[in-house]
Amino acid sequence: MEHFKIIAKKREDLGKKAAKNLRKEDFIPCVVYGGEENLNLYVETIPFEKATFTPKVYLMDLDVDGTIIPAVIQDVQYHPVTDKAIHIDFYQITDDKPVSIYLPIRLVGLSVGVKAGGRLKQNLRYLRVQAFHEDLPDFVEVDITKLKIGQGIKVRDLSFDKLTLLDPMNNVVVAVKTARGTLAEEEAEAEAAEAAEAADESNE
Repeated sequence: MEHFKIIAKKREDLGKKAAKNLRKEDFIPCVVYGGEENLNLYVETIPFEKATFTPKVYLMDLDVDGTIIPAVIQDVQYHPVTDKAIHIDFYQITDDKPVSIYLPIRLVGLSVGVKAGGRLKQNLRYLRVQAFHEDLPDFVEVDITKLKIGQGIKVRDLSFDKLTLLDPMNNVVVAVKTARGTLAEEEAEAEAAEAAEAADESNE
């Protein structure tokens, strides 16, 4: 898996006011768990966005005063209005502990159901897996060649060498539906969105 290096600085003041001031200066407060002790740091917003606003998933190399701390992103809190990251939880990588991470799903093959006129619907774009960091690939491949109309692939149907899947086993990764069935689903989703929007407006 590819690495992404980002400069991180130690936080001296851990109060809410200090965190607010960091965000005003375009920094993001963060905590690194999993080491001998938790580390309170902050990183620049723009480099972090370059690592996250992409289909790729990286292992993060946090450069703290010249010391590299390998880590994975465990959680990111976003501002509800601006959608900017306001807090990050990292988990430090060590050779003796597996890590949990989301890996991109790459579909391979041409479904026989699609050839027959069906429509492909991918429900999951990422799979949450657990593995030692040296065993983590850049992505996982899911072969859809044999999928017929009405068939799908669930998490329980998948297996990858040295990876433990953490998503619910009954979650559907991808399916082939009839064009009529897909259209009905899209209409139902649109109606649900309109109803939710109307409810929000009535509560204002």
